Order: sequence, then C-alpha cells, then structure tokens
Amino acid sequence: MITNSRRAYDAGLVAAFVASALLLLVPQFFFIRQSLLPNLGPGIVGDAISVDNYRAIVTDPFYWRVFGRTIGLSAVAVAAGLLLAFPTAYLLARIASSFVRGLIVLLLISSFVSVVVKVLGLSLLLGTDGPIARTLHAL
Repeated sequence: MITNSRRAYDAGLVAAFVASALLLLVPQFFFIRQSLLPNLGPGIVGDAISVDNYRAIVTDPFYWRVFGRTIGLSAVAVAAGLLLAFPTAYLLARIASSFVRGLIVLLLISSFVSVVVKVLGLSLLLGTDGPIARTLHAL
C-alpha cells in the first residue's frame, strides 16, 4: 500500500519533471518557430513560415566549412582530453598519498567555480599584459 508521504513525494517528482520539461520545450518551440520566419533585415522578420533559412544554410558552402571546422576542432578537443585525462586518472588512482587527495580536492573545487570566473582568470593570464605574455616577451 502506498502511503500518503510516498504519494506526495511522487506528486512532487511529477510536478518537477513537468516544470523542467516545459522550461526546456517551450523556448525550443519559439526558437524553431523564429527560425522558420524569413529575415527581412536587422531585427525584422516576416510573417510567412518557410524553410528558406534552412535551405540557405544547407546550400551555402560557407556553412559546410564552418560545420566541418567545428566537428574537427571538437574531435581534437575530445582526443586531447582523453589523452590527458586517462593517464592522469590512472596515475591518481594508483598512487596512495595525501598529496593525491589534495590534488583531487583541488580538482573538485575547480568544478564549483563558474565558467565566467574561469574565463576571466584565463583572460588575465593569457592577456597582452598577463604574466605569460610578459614572460614570453622577456625571453
């Protein structure tokens, strides 16, 4: 027999799922609908629904080059990540020391930092007046 607390828990899960699904699907509907409207100029779209925007993307070689470059760079990033991550994870799993535990804690802490803060830090490090650029200019 299902208790009242279990029924309330299940109802809460269903409500959360429905809310999440709506928050995902409603904006997607509007994005797709907007993509089917013709572009009449900067910020101006027509009223008639057509697939001309998609036809322009499929037939233009510029977009094919961009898609190809995106897939190529993604494959390189995945390969580099795998080549760096697997040996590192294997090494960290095999070494038993407090130093390794500290490294794992640092790794986990970095996942709590937002992307904006990470990008800001990288831009400061790699910027024209950053420490890396200054070091390279000094050489």
